[in-house]
Amino acid sequence: WSGEPYVTCIVARVDTSARTLTCTNAGHPAGIVLRDSAAQLLQAGGPPAGLIPDVRYVEDALELQSGDRCLFVTDGVTEALDEGTARPISVVASTAGGRFPTVRARCDAIRNRSMRGEGPSGVEEWSDDRTVVAIMVGSP
Repeated sequence: WSGEPYVTCIVARVDTSARTLTCTNAGHPAGIVLRDSAAQLLQAGGPPAGLIPDVRYVEDALELQSGDRCLFVTDGVTEALDEGTARPISVVASTAGGRFPTVRARCDAIRNRSMRGEGPSGVEEWSDDRTVVAIMVGSP
């Protein structure tokens, strides 16, 4: 923790043939899988990459079903909304309903909401990227 460089990230692999998602998280907001009206957080992983030598990361692995929506946001999105990385589900709570007919519309709604955010409370001149990646699983 002595000023060494590190990075936060999520690494995800979607196998379209097997219809699986495997991912690991290195200090980033958890990914979210929305299935019907339930949300599953993808939070397996470890600390930010490069922070602790020889660390091992665990993975989340799940079978995907038709209609699943997978959402990943950078910490800039949660920070812009002053949510921190511990509560990523609140970022998509207002977009989890059926009013967004496409994954693109849902992605745009989250990004646009974060662009209006001012950042973490008490942090002046805050700036960070605000990236949203969304995937919808279609019929086999």
